[in-house]
Amino acid sequence: MALTLLQMRTRVANRVGTSDDNDVLLNKGQEKLAQMSKRRARATLAFVSGEATIPATCLILKKLAFSGYPCNLAPESEFVFPKYESNTTPEEYQISNGTIVLETKYTGSGTIIYVPKPATMSLDTDTPEFSGCEEALIAFAIHKRYKDNEDIAQAKYWSDEWLSEAEDWLDLDKKQNRQSHRVKAGSWS
Repeated sequence: MALTLLQMRTRVANRVGTSDDNDVLLNKGQEKLAQMSKRRARATLAFVSGEATIPATCLILKKLAFSGYPCNLAPESEFVFPKYESNTTPEEYQISNGTIVLETKYTGSGTIIYVPKPATMSLDTDTPEFSGCEEALIAFAIHKRYKDNEDIAQAKYWSDEWLSEAEDWLDLDKKQNRQSHRVKAGSWS
């Protein structure tokens, strides 16, 4: 049975004391696990004059493509976008304030692949989006609280716990999200 936010908050508070940061850190831990996982989502965005808003569900943008052709993230210092006034398919983009800005004034659709942002736990009864990750989230929050309090020995211990629990969860997550059945070639008929 999954632990609730209240139960996880209590376990963190029992170790390092009560703080408003505990909920924030438990949610940050969930985002860290999302970054470490292989979970990805795909979305089609509508670009108008070379701009499109990144979905709120996007934690990290991994790829952007137009008609199957990849578009690369440009170095920030290289130039200010849009670089070209044309409506041609872009080869580079930048990110500014939650918006993808292309090097051209392209209007059309593009496909992104991204790491989905886990739902924020805010109610006492909320549970983590990922099953079986509660111990990792608790270890992450305790590690961060000790680190913030400059208790180096405890921060190191809980950092090791966090990494161990995160690794265990990643192994479990891979097994749970592996394709449950494989279709042999020619066996679908």
